Amino acid sequence: MHGTGWRLVTVDLATDAIDPDGRTWFASIDGRVVPLADPDPVYRRWFTEHEARAVLVRPDFHVYGTAVDPGGAGGLLHALRRHLTRDPVTEGVPS
Repeated sequence: MHGTGWRLVTVDLATDAIDPDGRTWFASIDGRVVPLADPDPVYRRWFTEHEARAVLVRPDFHVYGTAVDPGGAGGLLHALRRHLTRDPVTEGVPS
């Protein structure tokens, strides 16, 4: 589905309305926003059944999360950033 790596696939969503800082960071990890202008019926049905307009797909092709609007899509990118950049050695250690 549009190559390998992290993909934020959207249907009927203004991708330029997704947080620009999140999109910039996402691009820095080779993530790609893929707007489907005219999705085939299988994709259209999946998005409809899951009440989603965006899906964040992991490099192993599993779904990381879905969103219904640009704010939610930006939230997915920020959550991913937190998950990928947190320091497990110092996280939760009192300062």
